[in-house]
Amino acid sequence: MLDVMRRGKRWLMPAILVGIGVPFAVYFGAQGATGTASSNLAQGVAIRLGDRTIRVNDVQRVADILRQQYQQALGDQFDENSARSFLVSSAASSLMRDALLAHLGEEMGLVVSDAEIQSFLQRQPWALNEAGQYDPQRVRQVITDQLNTSTGAFTENVRDDLLARKTQRLIEASVAISDGEARDAIRYGQEEAQLIAVRLDGTQPRADLQVPEDAGAKLIAKDGERVRKAVEERRPELDTPEQVHARHILIALPAGADEATAKAARAKADAAKKRIAAGEDFAAVAQELSDDAGTKAAGGDLGFFRRGAMVKEFEDAAFALEPGNLSEIVQTQFGLHLIRVEEKKAATELPYSEASERVAQELARIDASAAVAKTDADAIAAAVKAGKSLEDAARDRGASILRPAPFRRRADGYIAELGMSPELMNAAFALTPEKPADGAVYTLGENVYVLIQLVAKKTPSDAEIESALPAERERVLGERRAAVEQAWLEGERKRLERVRCLGVVPIEKKREELNGFERSFCGSNLVVDLSALLPDEPSEAAPTAS
Repeated sequence: MLDVMRRGKRWLMPAILVGIGVPFAVYFGAQGATGTASSNLAQGVAIRLGDRTIRVNDVQRVADILRQQYQQALGDQFDENSARSFLVSSAASSLMRDALLAHLGEEMGLVVSDAEIQSFLQRQPWALNEAGQYDPQRVRQVITDQLNTSTGAFTENVRDDLLARKTQRLIEASVAISDGEARDAIRYGQEEAQLIAVRLDGTQPRADLQVPEDAGAKLIAKDGERVRKAVEERRPELDTPEQVHARHILIALPAGADEATAKAARAKADAAKKRIAAGEDFAAVAQELSDDAGTKAAGGDLGFFRRGAMVKEFEDAAFALEPGNLSEIVQTQFGLHLIRVEEKKAATELPYSEASERVAQELARIDASAAVAKTDADAIAAAVKAGKSLEDAARDRGASILRPAPFRRRADGYIAELGMSPELMNAAFALTPEKPADGAVYTLGENVYVLIQLVAKKTPSDAEIESALPAERERVLGERRAAVEQAWLEGERKRLERVRCLGVVPIEKKREELNGFERSFCGSNLVVDLSALLPDEPSEAAPTAS
């Protein structure tokens, strides 16, 4: 979800701060938070909307709230440095949304009275004294000492926020959903389909398919660039990394073992090392003492291995040894090891001529497999259209039948065993018991073909629909309200930009481009400088949930 927000419109993210606005977030949510903006930058204008201004310190306060929320939600997975640009952009977007809502409210003729502001303040816990009573002096103290602003500026911000909330409620009140629509949404979301399917994958070479010996050479002559790129991509598997052939003796030492157990294991390893140093055969000592059941009988022989095959401590010691040498005692999570290297193989790079021949021949096999998959798919489709069942048509071509588990609609179109395709998902639910197969060939990526046939379709019962109705009505209503609000604000934003009354923080600009950024809006000079809020190299990364 967070990644979706990062890629969305930066000026408008309606759900970015659910229930938090200006100045609720700007003034009440960030008390005690420490910002990074310097005092002169804190007074700078970040966004100007007509005669409304949003300052850099406002953006910083909301960004601080977002940072705290993500830290609480993601814990150690949250990287504040890489997320800083995302937080600043999201904060500016949230503040822009509320400024636009307040502006719309004014144009609609909505007003917020002084009495409404007073009523709001009297409900705030921070405005109450120890006896639970509203304390005007405490309010003034918080405004001047903690928020570092004037009473007049604070009051206007509260007025704007209440006006934005009124506008939001007015927009929401214009949206309705009937029980019939909610029931249809339940049927749509809870309907299940069960299929049989044929999936023909032409992306891998078939074991039973041979190509001429000169197929690779012909492909190189025809499309050498394709072969060259494939060789570059497959270099790690074509080349042979450095390898070492080693033996080891393991003296088991459980994690968290007490001092006496650790001392006994160390003594046993020391004794083994002395015996080998005195001339005893390493393999014989390993067969007698090693606790590694997998290699003990073979004298501790591990064969050849490359980096990454063993735990780091063991690997570092083995690759540092010369052939014939014995290591010091190496401790890993498994215990204590003595290692002797038998042989080393240096890394080798397969010459391009040889690599290209090998890769080109494999690509030729893949191309042949793709052609067979397409031919089989078309033949099965033709047989189904002629009246055969998918199962019989697939059997005639030697294709396997898949039976995915029953599934519901998903926006990404994923169906187990088949893959991801919204088109295929829609087609599956369009099938009916009267017409269970459409004979169409669906493409999932390059050279992967799928044909389907409906086995069963299950719709929710009337009782299930009625049970889910209240929650579904609220869900659909919320989605529709958000869409209508976004449409309103999108239209207002475009109108304001046309008359040059709206300036948006250019978050995408690099730090050096932000300094001195100036544009004219509604006859006023807008200066934007958010460099103190951004990392040296603004990152596009957003925090992600596991």
